[in-house]
Amino acid sequence: MEIRPGSRDRLFASTVVVAIPVSRIYANWLDNQPSFCPVLRICGVPCPLCGGTRSVLLLVSGDPIGAFKMNAGVFLLSVFCGIVLISRERQRRFPPSCQ
Repeated sequence: MEIRPGSRDRLFASTVVVAIPVSRIYANWLDNQPSFCPVLRICGVPCPLCGGTRSVLLLVSGDPIGAFKMNAGVFLLSVFCGIVLISRERQRRFPPSCQ
């Protein structure tokens, strides 16, 4: 199967357009659900990853402040991973010229 030029970019854009509202709806739904964290259930203390899923979903949906409030560590890790992925993609698309 041959992939036409630009079809990959359109697929990515349509995925992003669908993922943003879906992730926001899912994050709001998770706010009303009990936590599955075993540390929180057993000890009553939230673990370092509590709120991580909601944080990533809020970040994807375009709410960085809400994501930071949910879990600052996961928020910073997600931003770092995003920067690494973008820089790798830029290097793949625009390799440094050989001199």
